[in-house]
Amino acid sequence: MEGQKATPAMREFRLYQAEHLLRQYGFRFEELSFDPDGNLPLDHDPETAWALRHPEIFPLELETAPYELLLRVPGIGPKAALTLARERRRSVIRGLQDLKRLGVDTVRAGYFLTLKGRRLAPSLPAHQLRLFPFGEHMPQAPFKTVVPPCAYR
Repeated sequence: MEGQKATPAMREFRLYQAEHLLRQYGFRFEELSFDPDGNLPLDHDPETAWALRHPEIFPLELETAPYELLLRVPGIGPKAALTLARERRRSVIRGLQDLKRLGVDTVRAGYFLTLKGRRLAPSLPAHQLRLFPFGEHMPQAPFKTVVPPCAYR
């Protein structure tokens, strides 16, 4: 496809992440969030994009949320969700340190969870803004040197 811009490598990475959600997290294809152009958003991973587009579900109460909804929380994988569902019946979860011990990425999950009515994180984790669109940070002209100038650091 000459004359077309190269597809950003991040798009392939997002496709792998989406496949992972379909296979291991119980997502259906219709549930994935797509941009108006029909592609997965590049700014957020597919699970976070889904969570941000469904504010009516979040925040989840950690002590009562079913396993299926715990899987939808960014930062909680299948193993951590199973451990959470099992441990919350046997012990008291007091805060972020207990969640870290159970295998939860508390930076990503904290905003989407509550514990006894209190949100575990007041805001979403910091999001890296971009100066250039994905794949367009390098000039399109060929370099006159063997190694591109950005390689010299």
